[in-house]
Amino acid sequence: MERSLIEELRGTFLFEECTPEQLQWLGEHADVVVFEAGTIVLRDDEPAANFWVLLSGQLQFTRKYNGRDIVTETSNQPGIWGGWLPSIGDLLVQSPYAIRTLERSRVLHLSKENVHSMLQLGLPVLGHLLAGIYGGVHNFETLFRQQDKMAALGKVSAGLAHELNNPAAAMRRGAEQLSVILSEQEERTLKLGRALDEQNRAQLLDFCHDMLQRVSQQPLLDPLTRNDQEDELQTWLDEHNVSESWNLAPTFVDGRITIQDLDDLASHLSSDALSLALNWLCARLSITEVTSSIETGSARISDLVKAIKDYTYMDQMPVQDVDVHEGLENTMRMLNYRLKKESISIDRQYDHALPKITAYGSQLNQVWTNLLDNAIDALSSLSEYARRIQIRTAREHDQILVVIQDNGPGVPPELQKQIFEPFFTTKKVGQGTGLGLDVCYRIVVQQHRGDLRFDSRPGETSFQVRLPITG
Repeated sequence: MERSLIEELRGTFLFEECTPEQLQWLGEHADVVVFEAGTIVLRDDEPAANFWVLLSGQLQFTRKYNGRDIVTETSNQPGIWGGWLPSIGDLLVQSPYAIRTLERSRVLHLSKENVHSMLQLGLPVLGHLLAGIYGGVHNFETLFRQQDKMAALGKVSAGLAHELNNPAAAMRRGAEQLSVILSEQEERTLKLGRALDEQNRAQLLDFCHDMLQRVSQQPLLDPLTRNDQEDELQTWLDEHNVSESWNLAPTFVDGRITIQDLDDLASHLSSDALSLALNWLCARLSITEVTSSIETGSARISDLVKAIKDYTYMDQMPVQDVDVHEGLENTMRMLNYRLKKESISIDRQYDHALPKITAYGSQLNQVWTNLLDNAIDALSSLSEYARRIQIRTAREHDQILVVIQDNGPGVPPELQKQIFEPFFTTKKVGQGTGLGLDVCYRIVVQQHRGDLRFDSRPGETSFQVRLPITG
């Protein structure tokens, strides 16, 4: 072997502890392959048998995630390796990742048989190989857990964006309407001031005050009653030559103005003054209606912001006294858009006598999010309005019990033993990572010393979370 290649191998972290004889053996049994940029060195669907070591250039490692190639590592460090994994008997392990070159690269290649010989000869690389295998699995799991968290956050964020968009859009429309109404109302007020004497103005203001009081106190009308009243009011307005009767009638119905009210007002005003007064009243009622919708929208946004802060336990200590009912309700608030979109009914059976527990509040909310998200997905095959999720809470000695149950098709018996395994999922490709229940198990069992179990049969799947009252 050329002296330069021996020095090159000795300069890598992988072979730096090898003796000259061991490096000589490598040179005799390995070959150097030159790959152009963009070449696939190893596919993720072929056996991980051959051993590849970067000498110069740059390699990129990718893994499949929800049908996409996710970059797990990019390196130009000489000695970075990939490919070979320990076989199980004669069964070769399929490579969990793909390797491609990002630039023209020189790569040392060693066959499966020669890798075994290298290990049997005692070349001091085993520690690096084991560290690489463990580190690769650990990095992969860390990356995918982060991807899973981001996917869950994406679902919640999409729902929140929709929940926030509705009141925000209503407020914007209201502000635009209010600008137009106020501009027109100024002109109406000036005309009305010239048409009415002081006594008529006082009567009109009293009538307006009474009308606004009635709006806030009256229940909504059913559609049939509303249509009848609109027809009656529009007929009266037309008979009294009031302009824009078609526009005034619906607003007056909202204001609970009756024919008797209009007769009383008409008895004090001339025909021209009556038309001005009623159009002024209509605009005044519209202003109240629009400002009310803006107030409702801003209150809804404020409530959503509070729910987000409560859900994430923003500005609070990680470990604290937690009310599980508040956590469940805040989580459902975050998922409210999906629940409504999927027409899912929620049956709450809470034991409100439950004490608070010492726990990581934000992490428990992650558990509720994953379990509820899974339940929502499980119900997709059912017809609308047949989809139900039941949430029960109870006390069991020194623990609290939370049960989240859906009436979906259930988990097939042959898959139930794998349900808490990392990366196992019953969802379609691209719809799940298989990490949600693993995360739940870690949080409940490992971090809170609780218990997580499930029962599943067609029409009834329930997850039971038990948490100690005192952490």
